[in-house]
Amino acid sequence: MSSYTVFLTKSSKAAAAIANGHDDINGLKGVSYGSLYSEGHKAGFIPAIYHNQGYFYCIVEHENSDDLKAPEYELIIC
Repeated sequence: MSSYTVFLTKSSKAAAAIANGHDDINGLKGVSYGSLYSEGHKAGFIPAIYHNQGYFYCIVEHENSDDLKAPEYELIIC
């Protein structure tokens, strides 16, 4: 079962730094980041209110064991 942590920021450098900081962490399935201007279609579960508002995102997908009660989705605006 996967869970997702989504970071939203107004800085492309901050989104890239968050993604780079998560690259080497065990238990992650994937990390992606981009602009909600050009790549909003890739961030389908980010609420539409944040699209085309100058936000950048970093999505971290966690691989959880079946017995872990981790939240499915967490949105952090920084």
